[in-house]
Amino acid sequence: MNTCTSGTVNIPAQYLASNRVLHNTYALLTLNLPHPGLVLTLVGCFSQLFLTPRFRISGIGLAMVFALTGFMGCTLGLQ
Repeated sequence: MNTCTSGTVNIPAQYLASNRVLHNTYALLTLNLPHPGLVLTLVGCFSQLFLTPRFRISGIGLAMVFALTGFMGCTLGLQ
């Protein structure tokens, strides 16, 4: 049986990085932002759903994908 008696534990760096990501995610979820409302949510989601394919060739398309996923994640997380 493996027993640690020295009090120190070697944790691989990949676990420390994933813990940092989880910590930052939970910190963002605790901001207590107000809900944007039904109309603003629908307008924001549908406008970004139509604008994302329109700009799919340019670099703006990538920013639109990030904006869409960020907005949807924010509105879903606030409910």
